[in-house]
Amino acid sequence: MNDQMQKRLNLLLNGFRITEECSSELLDILNRSGLEEDFFISFKTRIKQLDRFKHNVIKYIPDGFEKLKNASGLYSMRIKLKKNIRIIYGYNGNELLLLAFEERAGKRSSDYTNKIEIAKHRLEKIKKERRR
Repeated sequence: MNDQMQKRLNLLLNGFRITEECSSELLDILNRSGLEEDFFISFKTRIKQLDRFKHNVIKYIPDGFEKLKNASGLYSMRIKLKKNIRIIYGYNGNELLLLAFEERAGKRSSDYTNKIEIAKHRLEKIKKERRR
């Protein structure tokens, strides 16, 4: 099942890059949630929106995208289903999906502090590799 979902995910990326870690995180969320079909429908829409509007997507689709505060160059894509899936992304020549997680309801539902640090680290690692 993971191989099929991975292939489907790769097809939907439409030229966007995704870290191996982000891909694994997404597949793990989907395996636990049972929301594969709904996710792929919503994800396809979000990728098309991001491709069309690029950096302006946060202006045109504010319910689906946001610039993260105190996180220079990082953005969040929201896929709201029965579970709220967030994908943190940045730019390194083109859009790069860095980290995926399930946003939990409750008091700390919008605190991305630890997630932002992980995404920053992944982006810096990719930038360093690209300079070599």
